Amino acid sequence: MKKITLILVAMFGMATVASAQYTGHKFFDNWSIGVEGGTSTNLCDWDTPNGGVAGINLTKGITPVLSLEFQLQAGFADNANWNWSMKNNITGNIVNNATFMANTKINLMNWFCGY
Repeated sequence: MKKITLILVAMFGMATVASAQYTGHKFFDNWSIGVEGGTSTNLCDWDTPNGGVAGINLTKGITPVLSLEFQLQAGFADNANWNWSMKNNITGNIVNNATFMANTKINLMNWFCGY
């Protein structure tokens, strides 16, 4: 019984060994797309939400440590903006504000502890 268990452990150990070979960095490697959503609120009156926030981001991993991210967010007002009769809506826009950001991400675990 011990021999069979030892053989099975050795077989699984050999099956899980991975050998990675670095063949170079390609432009279309390490891309990701994210979708975001939430609510915004006022710091003085945080119990009542002011409106929704939706966003999308695109991330490109340059190295295992460094990544670049481009993010676009849109802020929606409260329910008055969804009223198309313009009775309570002064601007007539559904989206109140838009934000475009370019961010840099640094993976500290890969930096200090290796890949």
